Amino acid sequence: MAHTPEQAAKYGTAGKGKKTQAGKMRSSRNALKHGLRSGQPPLLLSEDLTQFNGTMTSLVEQYQPQGAAEMHLVEILAMAIWKQHRLWGAEAAMLNSQTMKATQQAAFPALVKKGVCLPSEFSDQVIPHSEALSTERSAIESIIKDLKYDLSVAPHSDEELNQPLNDEGKTWFDWLTNSLGLSLPSGSYRREGAFWQAVDQFSNQLYCYNPCCHEDSEIQQPIPPVAELTAQVAELIELGESRLSEIEFSFAELGKYQRRVQELDSQSSILPETQFNLLGRYQASARAEFYRALEKLNELQSQRDAVV
Repeated sequence: MAHTPEQAAKYGTAGKGKKTQAGKMRSSRNALKHGLRSGQPPLLLSEDLTQFNGTMTSLVEQYQPQGAAEMHLVEILAMAIWKQHRLWGAEAAMLNSQTMKATQQAAFPALVKKGVCLPSEFSDQVIPHSEALSTERSAIESIIKDLKYDLSVAPHSDEELNQPLNDEGKTWFDWLTNSLGLSLPSGSYRREGAFWQAVDQFSNQLYCYNPCCHEDSEIQQPIPPVAELTAQVAELIELGESRLSEIEFSFAELGKYQRRVQELDSQSSILPETQFNLLGRYQASARAEFYRALEKLNELQSQRDAVV
């Protein structure tokens, strides 16, 4: 229904539509449908639809396409730009992955177990840091378990220290020595830090206390009180548990590196092959696709403007 003069004066120009040429052109495309916007555009699962729509909207506002041909060329421009950014992201992910792997190797170096003979089965072995940590953790857990048992059967007087505790004639010294894990395979983990230093020191002390381990020319050290030895064992257990906490922290940090590397490798896998020398070829293809579409769009719009 038409407005009366009084109503027109009251409402002004409301409801009369766009006044500028650009506004009229935008309004003319309100019902426009095209391939990329009529459905889900061909994006990767990790890519943001909102950002792509922003790129598409910006191009539509810049080039003001009319008709299916011009809109299709704008779609090509949008996908070419998106593909270029995708390739840049893949390039950055590839290089960041290499950097992350190098950083991880520096922070968590592999353990090299030196060979003893020339045959290949005795050559140097490279043990991954995680494997060395896992082996060390198992060794410490075993030592702590045995030491805790040793504390439960510790002698109650100095005179009992050299007395056999079983039918095999094993004394408490022998039990402690076995508990320190000296018979475990060496070279598969790093014997570093306060715990392993304490293990070596305590082992040497036990050797000096035990008369069965001395030659006639060697001097046996006086046996300390039981309370002193049990205190050393308790301290050793505490150091071992502290080292276990450090190992768990190292595993957590190593896991962060590994998850980040996997994420970067996944980002770079959008290329047919994750080889750096192929990246330039695909970038050149995306650029060529963009400029061909831009040239054709400019040509169509120039022809349209000439007719107008």
